[in-house]
Amino acid sequence: MSWKTAFLSTAMNLQYTSQNSGSTVTTSYLYRYQYENYGGKYFYDNDSSEWNMNGSSSYTGESSYDTLDFLFSGWYDYSDTTEYSYGKDSYSYQSLGKSHYDQTKSVSEKNDYQYTSGDNYYKAVVTIPLVSDYTCYSNGGPGLRLMWITYVSGHESIHYRQDGKEGTFEIDYGNGECDNKITIIENGKVISIDLGRDWAVLA
Repeated sequence: MSWKTAFLSTAMNLQYTSQNSGSTVTTSYLYRYQYENYGGKYFYDNDSSEWNMNGSSSYTGESSYDTLDFLFSGWYDYSDTTEYSYGKDSYSYQSLGKSHYDQTKSVSEKNDYQYTSGDNYYKAVVTIPLVSDYTCYSNGGPGLRLMWITYVSGHESIHYRQDGKEGTFEIDYGNGECDNKITIIENGKVISIDLGRDWAVLA
C-alpha cells in the first residue's frame, strides 16, 4: 500500500488574535483555504486511483471565556464550495452557515448545504434556527437523561433527487423539550420518530 502526491496547489490564509479584559479572554479567528488541482494518487497492490479537489472554504468567528466564572460564548460563520473526484466518481459540496453558542446551548441560525453526485443531489435549508440544548445532558446518577445527537427545536426543508426520483420533505425538531423526537412531513404525510428508540430501524 502506498500514497503518492501527484499534483498539489493550495493557498491558506490564517488570522488569529487574542485579548484579555479582566478575567475574560476573547479570541478572534479567520481561516481561508483555496484549492486548485489539489490531489494525489493512491496505490494498492496492482490498483491505483487518483483523487483531486478544487474550491474554497472560509471559517471566521469569535469566542469569549471568563476564567473566573467558567462561562463561555461565541459565534462563527462558514462557507464552502468544493468539487471532488476520486477515480471515476465526482461530487460537489456547498455550504453556508452561521451559529452562536454559550455554555447552555448552540444555535444554528443558518446551516444550508447541498451535496451533488452526478444527477443526484441533497439540499437542506434551515427555515427556523436549529437549537442544541446542553442542559438536556447530565453527568449520571438518577437524573441521567440520554439524548440522541439531534436538535431540540428548529426546522429545515430538504429537496433531493435520487436515481431519477425527485422530492421534498421537511423536518421539525420539536418545541425545545429534552427528547429525541422529530417529525417528518412529506407529500401531506406526517411521521413522528423517536431517534433514541427507533434508530436501529432507521439504520
